[in-house]
Amino acid sequence: MDGHRIRTLILSALALGGFATTGCRTTKDPALPSATLPMPGQQKSSGFLGMGRAKPQFGPPPEQVAAARPTRKPGTGMKVETEVIWADTQVESAMLEGQPDDVRNKLLDDARAKYQKALRTDPKNKPAMVGLARLYAKAGDRDRATQTYAQALHLDPKDHDTAIKLAKTQAQFGDWAGACKSCEYALTLDPENRGYRKIYGYCQASGEKWEDAFGTLMSHSVMSEADARYFLGRMLFDKDRLQDGRAQIELALKADPAHPESRAVLDEMNNPQGVPTPADTNPVRNVGYQGR
Repeated sequence: MDGHRIRTLILSALALGGFATTGCRTTKDPALPSATLPMPGQQKSSGFLGMGRAKPQFGPPPEQVAAARPTRKPGTGMKVETEVIWADTQVESAMLEGQPDDVRNKLLDDARAKYQKALRTDPKNKPAMVGLARLYAKAGDRDRATQTYAQALHLDPKDHDTAIKLAKTQAQFGDWAGACKSCEYALTLDPENRGYRKIYGYCQASGEKWEDAFGTLMSHSVMSEADARYFLGRMLFDKDRLQDGRAQIELALKADPAHPESRAVLDEMNNPQGVPTPADTNPVRNVGYQGR
């Protein structure tokens, strides 16, 4: 049985066991700023059932749920791979929105114990180590999260995905210098990865390295100049630097007069509540970008 099938059955078992909350969404990793507005939520269908109608069955049949539970011979331990998949699924269930604190804590503690048991059996098991690092990050344990990701990267120094996960975790806790270094390392392994470069540019800008961020976002055609200026302008707004942010929006429109997002922001700022701002205060100098 493959990992995806096992994970699906475990989630069903947890739900039937009362651990999950119906209709909840999972909490995602911290997202980078985006100009895209969230899609409106879908309407839920009515839960009313007429009299005499059979009650619908949710989830797989009981025999499939039973199959999801680990089975083993007396005196033998659970396979490491199954232990890790089970722990991964418990973490996902723990982070459901609306999950009661006592249930969340129990699921996280059980998952941590499974990861640690798997690592005692196989100290170089990278999925267990990465899963444990992710658990620590979600629990807000900065030191253990970063240290465990670093250990996983030490096991496989060419794993750029683990390097970027370390960068995201460092960014989660505001360690912008560390996040930049991890992004740089990931890019040495996968230099053409546009997603990594966008994360790198975000971390540079968050660390007040505005010109470096602009260069990173322009490199390898990650963004057009208008998009890069708009991206930095929105980040400056988030830091309450309205004048500098407006200057970047104006530079975005200079690069592309039809840039819709920048035009909408500038039109809004030009209303009576807008703050007039000179364009010469922007922290990213209006210099021509030279490709690296």
